[in-house]
Amino acid sequence: MVLLRIDGGEITPQIEVTYFDTILNLKEMIQDVLGVEIGRQTLVYDERTLLDDEEIRHCIFGRDSATVTLSVAPLPEGTKIAVQLESSLKQGPMRTRETDSVADLRNKIERRWGLRSCSITLFRLDTQMNEDLPLSAYYVVDGTKIDVQVTLFEEGR
Repeated sequence: MVLLRIDGGEITPQIEVTYFDTILNLKEMIQDVLGVEIGRQTLVYDERTLLDDEEIRHCIFGRDSATVTLSVAPLPEGTKIAVQLESSLKQGPMRTRETDSVADLRNKIERRWGLRSCSITLFRLDTQMNEDLPLSAYYVVDGTKIDVQVTLFEEGR
């Protein structure tokens, strides 16, 4: 077995594969974990783009672990996606763009849910999202689940 660290965004999953898995198998596992469609993925190891039909054992030269860089092809400009928001108070879909910032999404939630923006913290795969970064930095794609943590303030504070 080989443990691969998938680098390239703010979320860095680790995926275990066999030496006989192909890069396509790895891309399928990445799709399962991150939701990124196989056709949008480019994987690079040691400054070389990995091909779908290559076996892991030929790409990492027999190591037990390695870091592979994932690049995600952007959607056409202006394309909207639907994300699934979930909190203890509410849940539901919201349309946004992968290029929108985390702060933009938080502001949309504020307007739609009637909450103060400063009370909202967003998480993707247990990683707190930095408001200055684009949603794409967290591999937010169509259908992505985003956890919304809401801190309720007492009146007068």
